[in-house]
Amino acid sequence: VKTPRAPAARIVETAASTAMDRYVELVQQYPGQQQVDLAVEIQVPGSWFGVGPMGSLTTTERRDKYNAQAVEYCEVREFPGATRGARKTKEKAIRFICLADAADAPNSKGYWMKLSQWNRFRNDTFKDRRDDELPFIPGQAPAAEGGVAVKAPQTPTIKTVFTLKSEDVHTQSNGTKVQCFWWTCVQKGCKLDGRPIKEICKGTGQLFRHLKTCNNDLWLQLQLSSKHSKTQVDEEGELMQIWSFKESLPSHVRFVEHCFLSWEVFMVSGIFD
Repeated sequence: VKTPRAPAARIVETAASTAMDRYVELVQQYPGQQQVDLAVEIQVPGSWFGVGPMGSLTTTERRDKYNAQAVEYCEVREFPGATRGARKTKEKAIRFICLADAADAPNSKGYWMKLSQWNRFRNDTFKDRRDDELPFIPGQAPAAEGGVAVKAPQTPTIKTVFTLKSEDVHTQSNGTKVQCFWWTCVQKGCKLDGRPIKEICKGTGQLFRHLKTCNNDLWLQLQLSSKHSKTQVDEEGELMQIWSFKESLPSHVRFVEHCFLSWEVFMVSGIFD
């Protein structure tokens, strides 16, 4: 026969739980498919990419955070154990793409992450700015004066200047079938003459490349209006691109090689005068 605990013991346990709640941050567990349908965007720490099969980043890049968008949900996916030799686990998962890489690698498969981890990063992204999360919560929207819900203004995107012609299925090199889209350019005098442009999943790289040659002014306008674009305007009104350390390293290496091989830089700068 199980002996019931004394009331005093239950009081101590309740007090301990209450004290623990003050230090444990509760994370809302949003459904995976709902987040894919709403194309939820969060920030993923670079440290997450620096281990395991996700690749390796430099120390500087691991300190950065990368904008990510949910594109696919899986009810059961196998993940390696937390340590070497540990048993594999099967959990709910989210596949996402890094928005900064979408233009350069439109065919990228993205990355798989445990849904619980995704929700943790989502909480970290919006915990200090919950209003920014409202577009990703069904039935929620910023409220105007008088309590009337209004939709947040939509930022123009590259796909607003193209017409979706059809949808299809693309087979990747490993045999995986993914969704693809065919877009037509509507700019006057377009050299494609109605021939469609193929994009894989949510990629936009091919559209941007075409628009740059077809309507450079519009391309620049969209680049500057996108929060994911590396193109910005400096204090003097000149265009500049923000490069990561990994992207700029080859240029630095070539410059150092040039300095030591030709000495031209030192001569022009007058360092030997």
